Amino acid sequence: MLIIANKKLREYLEEKDELVKEGRKISVDIEKIDVEIEKMKAEQRKFTEECKPQELIDKGDALAKHINEEAEELDKIGSAIQKAKIDAIPKHLVAKYEDLKVKKEVRERERNKIALKVQKIKDRSIPIIQKEVKPHLGEFDDIETATIRKGQIIVETFNHLDQWMSKFREQNKK
Repeated sequence: MLIIANKKLREYLEEKDELVKEGRKISVDIEKIDVEIEKMKAEQRKFTEECKPQELIDKGDALAKHINEEAEELDKIGSAIQKAKIDAIPKHLVAKYEDLKVKKEVRERERNKIALKVQKIKDRSIPIIQKEVKPHLGEFDDIETATIRKGQIIVETFNHLDQWMSKFREQNKK
């Protein structure tokens, strides 16, 4: 573990941490919206299951028995059945469902924008971290993470040789 004193890097890491927190909050919102969407689907399913336009269903069954020439007519009736089922759903539920879908898409776009900003910050900070830490690393050492703790930049490192040896030992125990 190494400690780096670099103001620019610290700013990058602090900004990245804030953006990550904001993105996580949005993810929680999206999960809540997903739950609401599933509830709305279940509620809408009740209406579509209750709606049975029997006359259209019978007509559709009769046409299904005919030759392929009448398949186009069958498709039209199927569309009418579907439209009738959709029309059975109260308009306020349809609107609420659509609003939730739009809200989810907006929140997902916000989260993705934040993720892009986080990646840009990482792309700018990684070379700085590597430049600062490289003189302190051994032959098989490498950088694992860089975080801010108690106002200091902490860079955690690991040793490739140590990892390889521990995996090798585990395999030989079997």
